[in-house]
Amino acid sequence: MSQSCSQLTTKLKHLQTLQGEFQLVLASYLQTGTDADKAKLEQLKQAIEIAKNEYERAGLVKVEWVNAYRTKHQIIAKQVIILEYIKKQIGGFQINSNQYGEVELLNINNNGSATPTINEALKFTNKLNGLKRFFCSNTQLSQLPKLPDSLQELFCHINPQLSELPKLPDSLQALNCSSNPQLSELPELPDSLQALNCSSNPQLSKLPELPNSLLGLYCHNNPLLSKLPKLPNSLQGLNCSNNPLLSKLPKLPNSLRGLNCSDNPQLTELPELPDGLQGLNCSNNPQLSELPKLPDSITYIDIRNTPAAQDPKVIAKLEEFKTKHPTAGVLY
Repeated sequence: MSQSCSQLTTKLKHLQTLQGEFQLVLASYLQTGTDADKAKLEQLKQAIEIAKNEYERAGLVKVEWVNAYRTKHQIIAKQVIILEYIKKQIGGFQINSNQYGEVELLNINNNGSATPTINEALKFTNKLNGLKRFFCSNTQLSQLPKLPDSLQELFCHINPQLSELPKLPDSLQALNCSSNPQLSELPELPDSLQALNCSSNPQLSKLPELPNSLLGLYCHNNPLLSKLPKLPNSLQGLNCSNNPLLSKLPKLPNSLRGLNCSDNPQLTELPELPDGLQGLNCSNNPQLSELPKLPDSITYIDIRNTPAAQDPKVIAKLEEFKTKHPTAGVLY
């Protein structure tokens, strides 16, 4: 470890020693109330404040850090200590940093470390102030660490031991928690979230309230999902295909541009389609016998392998639509 990091560690130990001494003197003062203890407490308060400032200044010094792949980075000392802790536990991983020496990307995808080891390695992740992207897919993680307030993207898919997610930071914009066989529910979603992929989670039976910031929702291949929550007016893309228990869709927002509701064996009807919709895939729905009015904005529609595709009235409607919109892709 560099000299700067060693100095930082020394300053931290000094600060912790002062804080420990303060607690001992405080306990004595609460019992005796002596002027000597009171004076000592004041001295320790001042010393602790000085030690804190020195520790913070030392922590912001940039030092060269080399990862397990021999790639060099300029990182502030207090974050180097965290990176060294992670490297000691699980070996190789990737990072990117910003101009201030803060870690912006932490990527431990495909790390084969055992569950207790990888859980332990990440316990200080929330101390990486400035972290925007955290990728931890295809690992043996059984839990995620507390996440920093700066985080914008979290990709934690394909984790066979992961059973729950922590509180999500208010800054989060994208969440991929798909293909987690033990994940049975999602936490409250932040108002900043724009993209949510929670597909292929065999234990997931419901979704939380969706924020008004959401642009894309991908909740396909969830065998226990029987109902969708109210869709926000911001939503542009929805894939809710291959959900065996899904029998009905909620009202579709006017913002929606693409809808894939194919392969839903219980789906019997579609709601009114918004005027701006451009793509519709409702194929392979064995109980779907009718279509709502098609908006003129449609450029692609697929109703193959549905009773509607065999209905002369529906076919006539589609042929009329093709005549009006010769460039549209119409499959039935």
